Amino acid sequence: MHLEILLEERSAEETLNVLLPRLLDPGTSWELHAFEGKRDLLAKVTGRLRGYAKWIRDANTKIVVLVDEDRQDCHKLKSALEMAAGTAGLETKTSAAGGPFFVLNRLAVEELEAWFFGDSQALRAAYPRIPQHIDQKAFCRHPDSITGGTWNVSRKFSKALDIIERDSPN
Repeated sequence: MHLEILLEERSAEETLNVLLPRLLDPGTSWELHAFEGKRDLLAKVTGRLRGYAKWIRDANTKIVVLVDEDRQDCHKLKSALEMAAGTAGLETKTSAAGGPFFVLNRLAVEELEAWFFGDSQALRAAYPRIPQHIDQKAFCRHPDSITGGTWNVSRKFSKALDIIERDSPN
């Protein structure tokens, strides 16, 4: 199996480079393609899929398109991705209805950053100076309910970590 994975940003690429070896069978290969944001991916996805349609003939090759929902209408966003694949002449998992497909369109309903806040133990392992009680903060208990998006919280959190790192004796 080979996966071509289209992502809207480099942070997703970095995360998947760590996660995929742990999640996929050892014989599975993949190539990650990060775009310069969601707009860039959506603007280029049809053309990229047309390119894939010219060379993909092996049912063991799949294309995964992963974008953040970003408080958009999920149905419209998924329809736009499905339409891009259809325009390129590629069956999606949705359109194939159980048959063979080449494209798997997926929406991350909350941003990738929510994964990090959901595991306070991993946060402390990565950042040893994080307070032990971080898991008692509301955003760690319920990361999917963060208002304003987890990206904004992670940015503020990152700035706080920078201050902790800068002001702590080595």
